[in-house]
Amino acid sequence: SSGINAEYGLEKTGNTNIQTAPKKDFTYAVGEDADKAALLSQLLKSKSKADLETANKMIKDMVAAEGRKVELDAELLKDVALIHNNGRLLSEMLANEDTKTEEEQLLLDQHYSPPSN
Repeated sequence: SSGINAEYGLEKTGNTNIQTAPKKDFTYAVGEDADKAALLSQLLKSKSKADLETANKMIKDMVAAEGRKVELDAELLKDVALIHNNGRLLSEMLANEDTKTEEEQLLLDQHYSPPSN
């Protein structure tokens, strides 16, 4: 929880939270979600304007992080589909390689063979 407090610029002083400059890089370790949820719950129950502003910022950051996750997932799915299609195309090309006529193979060999001296 102290990592999350520091992340959102909170310093504990007795029972009050003091707002300081928040960090800009948001990376969360496994298990911090429960700590964030607990802190967010405390902040939302507070009557302090600074605590409520911090809770609002936490919510916005969580929504933005989820949006980035969705975008990355979509990009990964697109990349996997591209790789799958390229693999299928390569398989078809290799399968067709065996069915070329001798004339087609001779033309390909002449076109792609290094020039002889």
